[in-house]
Amino acid sequence: MTARTQSAGSGRRAALLLLALAPLAACAPRRPEVVLFSAAAFEPVMHTLRPAAEAALGVRILAETGGSGNLVRRVVELGRACDLLVLADPALFRQAGGGRFTWRITFAGDEMVLGVGVRAPRADDAERDWAAVLDGPGVRLVRADEAISPAGARTLVVWSRREAAGAPGLRERLLRRTVSVADDVGTVAAQLKTGTADYAFLYRSSCLLHELRHIRLEPPCRLADDAERPDPEAIRYALSIPRDAPRPREAEALLRFFLDARRDLWADSGFIPLRPRFFGSRDDYERFRAIADYGGPF
Repeated sequence: MTARTQSAGSGRRAALLLLALAPLAACAPRRPEVVLFSAAAFEPVMHTLRPAAEAALGVRILAETGGSGNLVRRVVELGRACDLLVLADPALFRQAGGGRFTWRITFAGDEMVLGVGVRAPRADDAERDWAAVLDGPGVRLVRADEAISPAGARTLVVWSRREAAGAPGLRERLLRRTVSVADDVGTVAAQLKTGTADYAFLYRSSCLLHELRHIRLEPPCRLADDAERPDPEAIRYALSIPRDAPRPREAEALLRFFLDARRDLWADSGFIPLRPRFFGSRDDYERFRAIADYGGPF
C-alpha cells in the first residue's frame, strides 16, 4: 500500500468517526449560559471566580466588564440581555435602572487611595502631603470619567473634601492638571503602570490587584465604611438581577455563589467584605433572609 493510499484511508476513517460521534455530541446537554455584567474593579476577582462558579453550578458564564454607568446603559438603553449585574455604586440600580431593578444587595466596601505611576515625580513627598505634590509643576493626572465610572465621581469628592480641609481652589486646579480621562479604573491603572500618567485616585483593591504603589489618604478622603462615624458617601458595592433576566434561577445561584463561597478571595483582593444587606420589598427579601440582613426599601 502506498503512502497516498494510507493517507486516504486514514482520512476516510476520521470522517466516518466524526459522523458516528455527531449524534452523541448533538444529544449532549448544553450548559445554560448566564450573562454577567460587572464593574471593571471586579474583573480580576471575577476572572478567578468564574471557572469555579461554572464547575459548581453547571453553567457557562458570559462575562463583560466596564464602567458601572456604561453597564447600566447596556441594559436600559441598548436592551442588552443581562442576568446578573454587579456595580461599584448601589445607587445606580435605582437612579439609572429604568425600572428594571426592584432590589439590590450590598456586599463589600473599599477605600480611595492615591495610585502612584511608575514614573511619578516626588512620590516620597506625596506620602507626606499629596495635595502639595499634585498641585505642583510637571505632574500628569489621570482620572476615571465621573459620568461613567463611580471611581471618577468619587475622585471629585476626594478633591472637594481636601479643598474644604484647607486647600482653596484645589479641585479646579487638579481638573486642569488632568491629562487623561478614562472610561474605567482598569484603564486608569494601566496608564499608571505604563508611565503615561503619574498619579490617579483609585480604589485600594484596584491598586493591589494591579500591583501599583499607593498612598493612603486621610480618613475623611478615604470614603470607607466607618462603624463609629457612618459616611453617606462611603464606597459600597452591590449586585442585582434585572426583572427581565433571561435566566433568573441560574443568576440567583451565581449571586449566592459570589456572596457565600469565596468571601476570603474578596478580602485577599483588597475589598472590605461586609455583611450582605438587602434593599427592596419584604416579599423579595424572604428568599435572601439566610444570606443577608434587611437594609430597607429599594
